[in-house]
Formats: sequence, C-alpha cells, structure tokens
Amino acid sequence: MKHPRVAFRRIFDAPRATVWRAWTDPRQLAKWWGPIGWTAPVCRFDARPGGAIRIDMKGPDGPVHTMLGTVEEVAAPRKLVFLSGVLDAAG
Repeated sequence: MKHPRVAFRRIFDAPRATVWRAWTDPRQLAKWWGPIGWTAPVCRFDARPGGAIRIDMKGPDGPVHTMLGTVEEVAAPRKLVFLSGVLDAAG
C-alpha cells in the first residue's frame, strides 16, 4: 500500500544552526514536539541517512502514542528528510 507524502517547508527567524539542532538533537526535539501539554518521555533521533526515529508522545490524559520513522536524507544544516508514522493499538 502506498502511503501519502506530506512535505513541509518553513522559514524561521533564527540562526540556521539553532533550528537544525532543534530538529536533530533529541533533548531539544523532546521539548517542543507534539501539542501543548504533551510530553515526549522517549525521544530518539539519529540524524543520518538510515537513522531511526522514535518519539513517544504522552498526553495529559495518560495514553502514550508512539511515532517511528527513518531518516532518508541529510544535508546539514539545510535539508532533513524523514518518513514517519504513528503506531496504532496493534503496533
């Protein structure tokens, strides 16, 4: 089954290196990923082609939602391409 692709392009009024670290440093990524009021008790991001991504998002009501992915392309600090998806209850 072919999955739809979504592409985002954003412009930030910040130094490029700062934005890059916010996306690729798991400690920083965990601070802002997900909706307001949610946490990321597990956040792994291996920012190299073939690297794995795992972010567990915990909502204020308790359930944990796991997102897994793979880094496809890295051209630091200007381009980061990754595929990801959220696991359902069956994994």
